[in-house]
Amino acid sequence: MAQFAEHAAEIVSVVIRRAQGGDPVYLKLCLARVLPVGRVPPRPDNAPRREPRSRL
Repeated sequence: MAQFAEHAAEIVSVVIRRAQGGDPVYLKLCLARVLPVGRVPPRPDNAPRREPRSRL
């Protein structure tokens, strides 16, 4: 555990760099930390209403 703590910044840097490079394993790892599982997105009730264009 002490070795992990000592190298944590380097490990995170490598994970992020590989995710940015498109490695699916590291992308999934990062997204799992960013996007909570089972979270329901907010309803678009606050979205601005648009009037339909008239057809001429």
